Amino acid sequence: MLLAAIVVLAVATLERYGRIVELARGTHELTVARFQAALGGIALALALLAAAARAPFLDDATVPPIGLSALVGTLGLLLLQAVARLAK
Repeated sequence: MLLAAIVVLAVATLERYGRIVELARGTHELTVARFQAALGGIALALALLAAAARAPFLDDATVPPIGLSALVGTLGLLLLQAVARLAK
């Protein structure tokens, strides 16, 4: 499930980056797109960290604290990104 989230995050972040390239300078939309792309990139990095931290413990029924923290951070950033999109 986490690997699917990484793929979705990567596609969404690349889409936001493409939007930055298309927008004119000095617009409010450009600022929002930059903010969303930055949030997406950080969320992607945290999801990758969570997956990497979880990989050695696949046989166990435990999740390392760093993996859980990274996953919670990812979800928080995605929530912030959704709020920014709604406020747009």
